[in-house]
Amino acid sequence: ALTTGVIYPISARWGWHSDGWLYQMGFHDFGGSTLVHAVGGVSALVSSIMLGPRIGKFPQYKGYKNKFLKRIFLQHEHENYYRGLFTDLEAEIADIAMGPRNPNQSL
Repeated sequence: ALTTGVIYPISARWGWHSDGWLYQMGFHDFGGSTLVHAVGGVSALVSSIMLGPRIGKFPQYKGYKNKFLKRIFLQHEHENYYRGLFTDLEAEIADIAMGPRNPNQSL
């Protein structure tokens, strides 16, 4: 809702309206694809930075040291959170809790 209601209209005015600074600099957007895809790409990049890596995918990941950046990017306070499962017992419990991954396994 934030992207559709706030960010797209601002970037559209910059590039498509005769008063926009991009338009006045001679920017031509073929079919509106440049502005739309640029906003989408930047939104995806910011979202992936905020979310961080999948849990257990990169065990060496330490996160941000700065507490302010941790809060901005919604990162967990404990570094071990991103390591994933620590022991075989935790892995067994996780397998039981998640249940069968394939619908055919439950038959």
